[in-house]
Amino acid sequence: MYRKRVGKNEKTGFTLSEIIVVLAILAVLIAIAVPSVTGYIKRADQAVDQANLKLLNDATIMYAALKQMPVEEVFLNIQTDNRRMQKLVDNGYLDAALETRQENMCFSWESYENVWVLAEGEPNISGFINLLANSGIDFNAFLSKNGVFNIGSGTKYNPNTWNGYLEKLLEAGDVESNQRVPANEGSNTIGYVNPVSGKGTIIDFNNWNSIKNAYSSYLPPAIFITNSSNFDYNDSTHTYIQDNLSTLKGTMVFYKGDTQSNSEAQVYYINEDGSLSNLYSIEEILGTM
Repeated sequence: MYRKRVGKNEKTGFTLSEIIVVLAILAVLIAIAVPSVTGYIKRADQAVDQANLKLLNDATIMYAALKQMPVEEVFLNIQTDNRRMQKLVDNGYLDAALETRQENMCFSWESYENVWVLAEGEPNISGFINLLANSGIDFNAFLSKNGVFNIGSGTKYNPNTWNGYLEKLLEAGDVESNQRVPANEGSNTIGYVNPVSGKGTIIDFNNWNSIKNAYSSYLPPAIFITNSSNFDYNDSTHTYIQDNLSTLKGTMVFYKGDTQSNSEAQVYYINEDGSLSNLYSIEEILGTM
């Protein structure tokens, strides 16, 4: 068989300069294509979320129509979006619970308008913010209370302290008349319930270890107000929360160190696995009103 021999001066491959040119062309093509693909994916995620949002609202309206009840009563006494959605699943109006495709977005039931909306944030804390925003608690009145963060039987009922004032607002909405009588112990006017324990209790103790056993019937609480450094969100380990997860999971935490101002108070949610939600400030939550 005849085979052509390659001479010494004939090329058998690409030169370095040719490879560089090809790579440069590929880089330009990628630079053009990637934003287009990213934009397409983003638009696709938005479209899917909008379609699922319509599905949620249609399912809720259908449930109300077939049960012959007003839409505002479909999720009566259900305080979290996960449980609201699960009700639709359990009754056959959804095949499965829906999750958003877009990052940092969630489906949230707007109780004021009685409609599902796309909200920024995490489901549990978004629901809590929604409840608080529609509770009638006055933003300016809350922030005007500049007393120190006191805890103890002699001070926790004092409306001039941050702790007592917040607790009363959450429990009764009327600070001056709410004396925390035993009849409303552990209740809260905004209706927020711990989605894990199903309890609406509010606990405001500094030393969590001293009350875990004595107040076991209130645990895990819906809302926990404390100035114990064990609950400082900026602690990188959160070891204490992990070690006490059985009595803290599902809890909305209000933490404020002794030297912090009210505006620097930390608000966050403890997930069932011990991870924490994003961190929020009082302004961010009450500022939604």
